[in-house]
Amino acid sequence: MTLRVDVFTIFPGMVEAYAGESILGRAGVAGHLDVRAHDLRLATEDAHRTIDDSPFGGGAGMVMMPEPVFAAVADDFLAFVADDRLVIHNAGFDLGFLNAELESVKSLNI
Repeated sequence: MTLRVDVFTIFPGMVEAYAGESILGRAGVAGHLDVRAHDLRLATEDAHRTIDDSPFGGGAGMVMMPEPVFAAVADDFLAFVADDRLVIHNAGFDLGFLNAELESVKSLNI
């Protein structure tokens, strides 16, 4: 069985390079792991390929705009629909739950 991992990022080259090395690279060559990096900037509609914005209510820093993220994920869902899909985002999660869920998952989105 091959585990497909989709990573939605603004640095797809870094993800692909990292996933092609060491244990991850060997797992890919052996057909156990399929890592796909999706560039969030390709899902934008403006000339500057903007993916971040000022936080609502002001303050320092920047936040991710939801539109490019939703568009990139929607494109992936239209291209690949499978059962047993697990989606993980950067919010906190219980590692025990994650380990139990990964036993039967076929596809993983990060």
